Amino acid sequence: MRSTIYGETDDIIVTGEVKAGLSARRVKEFDERVKKLLRLRPEMREKRMMKVPYAMAIRLAALNEDKEGGILVAISRGFVE
Repeated sequence: MRSTIYGETDDIIVTGEVKAGLSARRVKEFDERVKKLLRLRPEMREKRMMKVPYAMAIRLAALNEDKEGGILVAISRGFVE
């Protein structure tokens, strides 16, 4: 199960998911859903996109995947660098 978040201003879009655990596969799936959204609404490409999944537990491979996709991973103590 996942919960999705979405917010939009004149120049920024924030989208994310809340999951119990985050793996590299789930990061890729999240990124693919964002790409699909951008294909369906190409006008969104004009805005800055912030992709922020939140998880209680993160697998190490997920951290490598998020850096490649420009994804900011959030955990209970803040953001993963």
